[in-house]
Amino acid sequence: MFITEHKFFETFKIDSIRCKKKIISFDECQIIRKNFNIRDYFSFPNSYTHIFFDQPVVNYGRVSKEEYTIFINNIKKHFSDEIKNKSFCVKLHPGNYSDLDFYKGLEIIPSYIPSECLEADKNSIWLAISSQTLWTNNDAKKIALIDLINYESELSQKYIKESLLIKHKKVFIPKSFKDLRGNQKESNYE
Repeated sequence: MFITEHKFFETFKIDSIRCKKKIISFDECQIIRKNFNIRDYFSFPNSYTHIFFDQPVVNYGRVSKEEYTIFINNIKKHFSDEIKNKSFCVKLHPGNYSDLDFYKGLEIIPSYIPSECLEADKNSIWLAISSQTLWTNNDAKKIALIDLINYESELSQKYIKESLLIKHKKVFIPKSFKDLRGNQKESNYE
C-alpha cells in the first residue's frame, strides 16, 4: 500500500515494484504523504491522449443511473475519433463498484493503478466530472465536466465545483459539449 495525494492508502499490485513491505504509524503516514511521490517508484506508461477518470457518482446517489448513461453516451459521441483511434480511455476509480457496462467499447485502465502513477505530458488531456485527480501536479490539461451532467442535488454540485476550483485553479470547466470541443486544446482554463 502506498500513500497518495488525496487518500491515506490506495492499493495496487505491489509486485509491480521491488521494495520492502513495512507497517508504519498514522503519524508517520502523514509526514510521508506530504513528501512522497509515488511516480518515483512506479510509473504507468500509456499512449492515451485522453483519460477520463471514473468516479462512483452513481454509487453515492449524486447522479442517477439514467443521467450517467446519457452523460457517458455523450462522451462516447464527443470523443468518437479518439475512441476509434484507441487514444481515449477510462481510468477506473479504486472505489468503483458500479456497472462497468457504462464503459462498454472503451479502453480501461484498472482501478488498482493509482492515478498519480499515470504518465502525462503537455499533450495529455485529463477529464473527470469533478475528481480530485484533477488536482494532481503534472503537465496534463485538466477538464472538469461537472456542468455537463445533472447532479441529483444542485447544492451538492455547486459545493463540489467550488471545492474543485479552490484546490486547482487551472481546470477548464466547459458549459456544454460544444464549448468542450472548441476549447479542450487551448489553455483558457478558469
